[in-house]
Amino acid sequence: MKKPRALFLSAVTLLFSANAYSAGQGDVGKVVVGRGGDQVYVELTNASVPDFACSSTHPNGYQYAFSLQTHPNGKAMLATILAAKAAGKRILVQGLGACTIDPTIEDAAYVIAL
Repeated sequence: MKKPRALFLSAVTLLFSANAYSAGQGDVGKVVVGRGGDQVYVELTNASVPDFACSSTHPNGYQYAFSLQTHPNGKAMLATILAAKAAGKRILVQGLGACTIDPTIEDAAYVIAL
């Protein structure tokens, strides 16, 4: 009787510890700045972007978004993205697992130029 309970608790622990966010890596494609005021939309091309909880295919191909107004590092992230695009470098975008700016685009937590 103890075995099923332990198995159940292990499954619940695994379920709640699993990441519900993505980390996409690729070349910087389209970047839209100012849509709706302060949002930035980012498309990664030649990318590996895993699925995440609120994702679906955006009609224009964007995978990540963030706000220049509400994200504490939004301006630095935009500068990193634009510098990588100009230099032809790949980036990694860590998602937050939420889609508050657009229901089909994951919010970005941070960006790394590779």
